[in-house]
Amino acid sequence: MKKYLSIFSIMLFAIFGMTSCLESGLDDLESFDEADITNWPVVYHRYYTGDNMAVNGEQQVKQIQLSRTQGEYDFDEENVTGNPYFNITVAPNNVPEEEKPNVDAKNLVVVLSVSTAATVTPVDGAPKLGVPGDWSKPNKYKITAANGTSRIWTLTVNLAK
Repeated sequence: MKKYLSIFSIMLFAIFGMTSCLESGLDDLESFDEADITNWPVVYHRYYTGDNMAVNGEQQVKQIQLSRTQGEYDFDEENVTGNPYFNITVAPNNVPEEEKPNVDAKNLVVVLSVSTAATVTPVDGAPKLGVPGDWSKPNKYKITAANGTSRIWTLTVNLAK
């Protein structure tokens, strides 16, 4: 019984001791209103090396950034209802020769940089970002700013062999 009373006392102290009474004098935080892709998308090829990791014996996975050979984008900052896009062409220039035949547009990893405090949501079955997915067709993503405004971006990745 004494043990439960001491645990209850500690929990009660923690609840009241970790609350703040500060209600004024706080600076207003900036409400970010940008829903943009802020840099060129980065495209990777991920594969098993055939080597095993010493730590757990599992096959080692390697990820290599593909070289951007061409690219274009369209973004009208004033036209919020427009459909901005990135269209890039990548090549497996720095992928080992024995792995080049395995580089496939249906299994690429794409990573984006977006506006501060923005979130990214795949649209219409687009693959999740940061994991291997199908980039053999254009994919759409909804970028939502911290203040709730959003834009639909279309990303097209062309793979040059």
